[in-house]
Amino acid sequence: MLHTIPHSPTSDGRWSTILPMVLPSDVVLLLQDGVIAGLQGSAAAAQLLARGALIYALTPDLMARGVMQHLAVGITPMDYQGFVALTVQHWPHCAW
Repeated sequence: MLHTIPHSPTSDGRWSTILPMVLPSDVVLLLQDGVIAGLQGSAAAAQLLARGALIYALTPDLMARGVMQHLAVGITPMDYQGFVALTVQHWPHCAW
């Protein structure tokens, strides 16, 4: 399953709902404000990485927020072409 997460982990209570739903066989794409969850040293990044899923963050959103250089080890930057490829390769898709 592909999970797309556009919300910051601190924006509302969704994070506690999303996290248990991510399985090791899943793929997660952080986009928009969701890229904040991928920052080095953050609790959100540690929690996501502990789930064992493949985790990506959308490069244009990282750059727009000036945090590209702070992406946690284990989270891979992804361009729009890669985003499209993920949606084709992984079904179903859960947009949080």
